[in-house]
Amino acid sequence: MPHLSYYRRILSAYLLGGKSHLTFWHETPTENPNATGRDLGEYYMLFAEKADYQGFYDSSGVPQLDYHGKIGRQYNPIAIAQYGLGNYNVFRRTVDPQRRRKFFVNADWLCSHLEQNALGLSVWNHHFDWEYRDTLRAPWYSALAWRLPTVLSRAFTTPRRKVVLPSPTNPVISGSRNTSSRRPRTS
Repeated sequence: MPHLSYYRRILSAYLLGGKSHLTFWHETPTENPNATGRDLGEYYMLFAEKADYQGFYDSSGVPQLDYHGKIGRQYNPIAIAQYGLGNYNVFRRTVDPQRRRKFFVNADWLCSHLEQNALGLSVWNHHFDWEYRDTLRAPWYSALAWRLPTVLSRAFTTPRRKVVLPSPTNPVISGSRNTSSRRPRTS
């Protein structure tokens, strides 16, 4: 059974409006007409509103979502990936150096925040308790993180920028265990 703090957070987000974690998540899903299945170009979702997120950021430019109440402002790896992909799409269309910088700041954050779970798999943990029907205790990770490696692959293939991917002996895992012997090069 959820605690009273859960109901306060939900009521303030849904009934009182204003800025909350919902400000980021409630975007009209829009397919990207520039995305193709033939190459690693623009991402298939535009994430245009997410690229222009009007919420909180840390001093480096990484978005933080405000969950209010005792959770407060937090890094959410899934939101960071979507923000990064939205800025990548805008950069690809406009060649705007600010969008490029925003994309790489967030890709670098994702690279530096991979952690190993109990099975030794690389995951992006959420470092806050999440009250829902049951409470997920920090650190926890989500299967929704499947798009995070797409940020890293785009960072790795974007010209004029060297990105060091996670160790080839510990590949990026997002929702399933990779048993392939083929792994990305890191140099």
